[in-house]
This record gives sequence, structure tokens and C-alpha cells, in this order.
Amino acid sequence: MDASQLDFLGNFKFLLPQLIIFICCLYYYFKVKSFDALLLSIGSGLSLCILMMHLFILPYNWSFLDKLREGYYLETVLSISNLLSSICFIAGFLMLILKHIELKNGNIEDDIKSIK
Repeated sequence: MDASQLDFLGNFKFLLPQLIIFICCLYYYFKVKSFDALLLSIGSGLSLCILMMHLFILPYNWSFLDKLREGYYLETVLSISNLLSSICFIAGFLMLILKHIELKNGNIEDDIKSIK
């Protein structure tokens, strides 16, 4: 195996969990078609794209970038984008949790009786 193939396989282990989360969010979006599912899908998709840039594109192009200007600017843009995608995912996840809590609307005694 070539060193670049080993590097790709090593990077794939970081990419796999994010890819699974993105696929699950897309599945949830196509099943439900709600705003929280849209936020989850957008947040996980942007995060996946940013992770792919960090793993596959930046290491090979870093020598071409001026480390003082373009590199700093690119890292700043990627960091802000990652922050926004995380906020988007968290907002969708909180909306999903609140929606399921509101659907429950039972009290503890009813839940205990349903278990027995």
C-alpha cells in the first residue's frame, strides 16, 4: 500500500461517524419533512464538508498557501463555518427534543401504570 492510501484510510475513520450522522439526519428529514429535521441535516452536512476539507484538501494544498495571510484567513472562515453548522445542528436537536417532550404530556403516575 502506498502512503497516500494509508493516509486516506486513516482519515476515513474520522469521517465515518460524521457520515453516519449525516445519513441519519437526511433519512429523518425525508421521513418527517420538518424544520428541526432540516436544521439537523444542514448542520451535519456543513460539518461533514468542513471535516472533509480539513482531512483531504488542506493537507495537500497547505504548501501552496501563504501561511501568514491565506492560511490564516482560510482557517478563520472554516472555524466560523464550523461554529455556525454546530449551532444549526444544536438548534435542530433541541427542537426535536422539545417536540418529543411536548408530545408526551403525561404525568409520572400514568407512565408508571403503563409500565406495569
